[in-house]
Amino acid sequence: FGNDTVWNYRTFRRLCQDTRGDGTLTPIYDCSEVDRWNEYTNWRDELCCSNDPEFDGISACNYTKCSDDPTVDKIIRDTFMKKFTIEYGFTPPTEQPFGIFLMDVDAQEDISNP
Repeated sequence: FGNDTVWNYRTFRRLCQDTRGDGTLTPIYDCSEVDRWNEYTNWRDELCCSNDPEFDGISACNYTKCSDDPTVDKIIRDTFMKKFTIEYGFTPPTEQPFGIFLMDVDAQEDISNP
């Protein structure tokens, strides 16, 4: 498995693919995206509940979580995403990955997959 391939890390990569609510499959992604999503949502929730002036007049925080208001998400993506990317070193996924392991040897070994 991966014997003839040079990998950047000394770990096995794990690829995942989720099924959306409408039955369609997400693109194949590296399962580590789940950890990145969790890191991003923790950062986002702290930001929403921090009383930042960008959120004046908007109910950005719902207890300790960001509200579901699309305006809040737009402000975060338009105003704060560059800061997040610089601070954490990655751009977060645009939708929540669930980390359903892809049980397909051919896909796991295919170097063209992420």
